[in-house]
Amino acid sequence: LLLVLSIAAVLLALNQLHGRDPLLPGLALLAASALLGIAFAWHEARVAHPIIDMTYFRDADFALLNVAHMLLSLAGFAILLLAPFYLSTIGNLSAPVAGLVLAAPPPGMTLGARAAAQLAGAIHPRRMALLGAAASAVGLHTNSLLGDRLNLAVLVLASSLQGFGMGLFQVAYFDI
Repeated sequence: LLLVLSIAAVLLALNQLHGRDPLLPGLALLAASALLGIAFAWHEARVAHPIIDMTYFRDADFALLNVAHMLLSLAGFAILLLAPFYLSTIGNLSAPVAGLVLAAPPPGMTLGARAAAQLAGAIHPRRMALLGAAASAVGLHTNSLLGDRLNLAVLVLASSLQGFGMGLFQVAYFDI
């Protein structure tokens, strides 16, 4: 219940961003989410069979790797959430064409995972995770620079690079 309420408070805070005065309700909801998250972690540390065993997060490498995975996944999901509006409003693309553009990251991810499997013995997993995160960041940043000048080739290539980076990162993530 604490975890669900914490996540719900974050989602409600994000929903407040478009209102007339989003700062106060958004900050209050973020504070509530943080407090509920802390209460969840405190509760999980004290029960015999926790949903999430918090002792793993005492290991800085484990915690950092999972935070990085969460942030990369959220950034990739944000593209899928927001890009359809961009493609239809700025690009004036039809739904089928926009769908094809949005399908660019998964093949990149597949190629990245394949490359990671081939490089697994030659590159340490932490280095591969960093390379994957960097590639994903470059792809996302490139997409953010497009603004009101839609360039489909750049968008598809950058999205494919973001997917490629995620493929590298996820293989390294599981290896680590």
